[in-house]
Amino acid sequence: MSTTSSLTYVWVNNRRTSSSIGWADVREESYGFVSEIILPRPGGQAFTSDNVTVSAKKGNLVHVVADAWHLEQDCHHEWLINYSSQDMADMVTARAEIAGGVLVIIVSKKFAYCRPHA
Repeated sequence: MSTTSSLTYVWVNNRRTSSSIGWADVREESYGFVSEIILPRPGGQAFTSDNVTVSAKKGNLVHVVADAWHLEQDCHHEWLINYSSQDMADMVTARAEIAGGVLVIIVSKKFAYCRPHA
C-alpha cells in the first residue's frame, strides 16, 4: 500500500541537453520510500550503471547524476530527491538499481525500537 507523502523531487541541473528530462515518481510504502526515475536516452541508448551516480547527502537528500560523458548533447542530467525530515528516511539503507531505463532508489524507514525495562 502506498501513500502520499511530503516527499519531493527537484531537478537540479540539465547541462548540454534539450529541455526534456526524465520523469520521476517518489512514493511512500509501508517499508520505506521508493523513487523511480525514467532516465533519458542520450543518443538513443539507455544509461547504464557506469553512467549514473547516486549519493546520499545530509538532510535526507539523495543526489542523482546521469552523465553520458562521450556525447556532446542530451548527456548530463541531475536530480535531487528530498525526503523531508518528518518522513524518517534511513539513508544508510539507500540502494539503487537500473532496469529497462528506469532508476529505482529504495530507502527504508527508521523505526522506533523499544528497549525492555530491566
